[in-house]
Amino acid sequence: MVRAPNSRTLIAAATVLVIAGFGISTLVNDRALNEERSAQLIEQLPFYPMNTCVVSGEGLSFGTLVIEFYEDHLVLLANESARQIFLSDPRTYWDVLRQEAIRSQAEAYPTASCVVSKELLGAMGPTINHLHGMQLVLLCCSSCVSKLNKTPGPYLETLNEAYFQAGREAANDTTGFCPVTGTALGEKAVEVLWGTRLVRLADESAKLVFLGDPWRYALELR
Repeated sequence: MVRAPNSRTLIAAATVLVIAGFGISTLVNDRALNEERSAQLIEQLPFYPMNTCVVSGEGLSFGTLVIEFYEDHLVLLANESARQIFLSDPRTYWDVLRQEAIRSQAEAYPTASCVVSKELLGAMGPTINHLHGMQLVLLCCSSCVSKLNKTPGPYLETLNEAYFQAGREAANDTTGFCPVTGTALGEKAVEVLWGTRLVRLADESAKLVFLGDPWRYALELR
């Protein structure tokens, strides 16, 4: 099995291609996304927990999708009407989205230790469910929250490597099938990380197809 050389680069590249492929109107508050918001979108989309609008319950269609942020957290809304409703009471809708993000990622969280302190989670009191953007990071104390927020890169790399390892261990008992080609995985198989999920693909060609439309294939794997 050949590991992708840089998982974070692949995630970013995949998301850019998603945006281009579906023609997402990259708008927030009726303005083009600035550089900071574009970077946040690229980082957070792979972890987004819902394929329906948190306001209306409609499926997210890339023809009408509106991109919003609440305190630097990504919110995808079905259309402009849903955005206006969201803006009238953002905290209520964010609480729903936040709980769903925690629930969906906690089920497969790959380590029992705090990625900052290396202490066993729960050893220093109740575990903190911290969302860095849309990625769940379980931390042992408020001091570790501050350290993560100050320099998140190394800690997120540690967490993502744990997802890689957990994904490989889960796949050891089965050959598996490529979600793109539908064929059994063989010697040419490669892997990428989409959010918390290790995705195994038949070969480099299948990887390129996946990276051109990762939202579709990643959701099908849920």
